[in-house]
Amino acid sequence: MQGGVGQRISDIVAFVALVYTLNRLLSSKPKHHLPPGPKGLPIIGNVYDIPEKFEWVTYRELTRQFGSAIITLNLMGVPVIVINSREAAKDLLERRSLIYADRPDFPMLNDLMGFGWETAFAHYGEVWNAHRKIFYQEFGGSNAAIYNHQQVDSARFLLRRLLDDPEVFMDSIRLMAGRMILGITYGINVKAADDYYLQIAEASLKAMAAAANAGSFLVDIFPLLRFTPDWFPGAGFKRKAKEWRKPIVAMPAVTMDFVEQSIKNGSAKPSIAYKYLSQMDADEARTREAEEILSGTMASFYAGGADTTVSTLCSFVLAMVLYPEVQKKGQAAVDEATGSGRLPEFNDCKSIPYLQAIVNEVLRWAPVVPLAISHRCSEDNKYHGYDIPAGATVVGNVWALLNDESTYGPDTHKFRPDRFMKDGNLNPAVPFPSEAFGFGRRKCPGRNLAVASVKITIASLLAVFEFGKAVDDDGKTVEPSGEYTSGMLSYPMPFKCSIRPRSDAAISMINLED
Repeated sequence: MQGGVGQRISDIVAFVALVYTLNRLLSSKPKHHLPPGPKGLPIIGNVYDIPEKFEWVTYRELTRQFGSAIITLNLMGVPVIVINSREAAKDLLERRSLIYADRPDFPMLNDLMGFGWETAFAHYGEVWNAHRKIFYQEFGGSNAAIYNHQQVDSARFLLRRLLDDPEVFMDSIRLMAGRMILGITYGINVKAADDYYLQIAEASLKAMAAAANAGSFLVDIFPLLRFTPDWFPGAGFKRKAKEWRKPIVAMPAVTMDFVEQSIKNGSAKPSIAYKYLSQMDADEARTREAEEILSGTMASFYAGGADTTVSTLCSFVLAMVLYPEVQKKGQAAVDEATGSGRLPEFNDCKSIPYLQAIVNEVLRWAPVVPLAISHRCSEDNKYHGYDIPAGATVVGNVWALLNDESTYGPDTHKFRPDRFMKDGNLNPAVPFPSEAFGFGRRKCPGRNLAVASVKITIASLLAVFEFGKAVDDDGKTVEPSGEYTSGMLSYPMPFKCSIRPRSDAAISMINLED
């Protein structure tokens, strides 16, 4: 099956699915008192209640309908519990983080497509802990500041690209993000979008995004289908997986091979991979397992960081076009800190609270992952009288939490950084939208690097550019739709806009950095 779960499938696949579900039902434990949810159909449960697009909106409506912060959907005998409130997310995914630290199986992604190296989708255990340790050694706490120089360089790179060709701003943002992460991680110097390593990395991300969308492939509901022969009716997913597997398997291999070859020929540049390989050699600790952990972690840096940066910065540009008053206020704040005669540095950012408010609002207004990657409950527990059984899939509705008016005030659909401000400073009563990076032990371990990159880039863009609505050949204003893609990753739909230097002095500042 290649489309949504509601599409028709062959009789044999349906038979296998039926046998699998009946086996689950007959071998299941006594009925639990689950959180409320829509009544499903026999055997298949709530399969038809899961929308193909923008599920997060539907799940919030179900919370309102049933008057419960957590709701249940029955997916072929597996309870899927969706958390739609900040309080419930903290109580379960944060305070009980250990029993929600695991992931469910991802047969399409991990088993068939070879995405098992990705930290975010890995099961909780020794390998995941080894990945996480490297992440936190590099990006935990203030450690991410080590990479400020590369982040500033990447922001300047983007400024030059936008000055030369502002119409392809989305492509330039993606190139900037990929260039930065591949440079920091492997010492790869990406100069253009056709770079071999960048193309492989991007191809693996596109495949991941397509396969990770909820309900895209029946094998994720019936894992036994992964043993279906490729030629069998209804096994189109196997052929897709085989094609998508190529860049996914290549990504960690070819990038680490680049570092290994660079070390051998003496051309290796400082990078995280180079540092860890050198440490392993010095300690005589090279093993196949250690190499696989390192290559998987390094590749996960890209998989976890590129899309967050790209989507967030594209959303920032959209917000500046739609909310010019915010843009003017942000420009004035940056100008005050820099004196209008130079580009901002990280030290400047610390003294611009409104800049942080803009960053916070972009993360809140347009979360890159509106539904957090699923957690798996590892032991029976209760919440407000409801049972949450071991084996249940638990999903945090990030979008619902970040649009909660009791936390962020009215008009959460509007881009309003002032919601984070009070008396000229950040309001400590309004929380940073940390849910944008996930929950508990599975929260994105590279979030400090991502936020810092977004922050210096936004400051740099505000310093030199004016963002506005595009004008067509007939002189008519082109209104951006403001629409977003639906899927595991959410991006602004492509839109046209005007990006112009604020002044001749701004052009000079950009050119000075060339």
